Amino acid sequence: MKFKFRFVTKIPTAAPTLEDIMLKGDADETWVAVFEKLGVLLADIRKSFDAADASKVFESESIGKQTRLAEWIDKIDDSWDNVTKTINPESRLKNLDFEINHPRRQAADVLGRANCVCLDNFITKNIQSQTDQQYVQVNLNEICLAYGPLGIEVAILLADILIKYHQQLTLEHNIRYVTSDCAKNFGRSFNTKFGLNASDRRDFWTKVSLLTGWEIIRRVNEDEALCKWSREAQTDLDDIFEAGLRLISNRLIESIDFMIPVALAELY
Repeated sequence: MKFKFRFVTKIPTAAPTLEDIMLKGDADETWVAVFEKLGVLLADIRKSFDAADASKVFESESIGKQTRLAEWIDKIDDSWDNVTKTINPESRLKNLDFEINHPRRQAADVLGRANCVCLDNFITKNIQSQTDQQYVQVNLNEICLAYGPLGIEVAILLADILIKYHQQLTLEHNIRYVTSDCAKNFGRSFNTKFGLNASDRRDFWTKVSLLTGWEIIRRVNEDEALCKWSREAQTDLDDIFEAGLRLISNRLIESIDFMIPVALAELY
């Protein structure tokens, strides 16, 4: 199925978002195609979107100096308790500095190179996809703008997909493999459209995997909707957190095809 994208100022309340559909396990046969197109869309945006374009598309939206992830990374220090709050697998860490503090400093360095105007919350709850339509709608009213590094939008959406994967553990039927394919195909389509050379592509995915891991950890700590879901589903967030931990502590990730198996502890 082919999809077209359109940006709207309001998604109808009755219309399901991509997040709603994924958490119910509905219409999973369309997800991979949607995420492939999202990869192309983000690549197109990143190749041409700047501050001047932002002022035209988002007439009343100011551009933040930092992304939410950059602000959060700046707030935490080398104390592991400040990072985890309620989740504290410190006993399982062999080397605290190597596994947490050094990756935090790396992430702060990457996030400090804020030379792009980014869509700071380009995630599934702000995207609407209906199987009886050929349009995928992005809700502009829920999109925040901020200066950030190349790849931050990819990391934010990948973190959201990986969180959805773990939330789907509560469903009776197993559709998580589809969500895993969504993440991989999203990254592959971004690669193809954006056109980085082999060396730049390896560097890009090393940084994206680091930022994705920290975005997962940030959301486990700060995302009220995710914490509410955890309480209502009577499911802790340890598995989601550890997906983020695996990403920030792995120095060898150089492709989307390696990144997703690492995050999900799949056989590669």
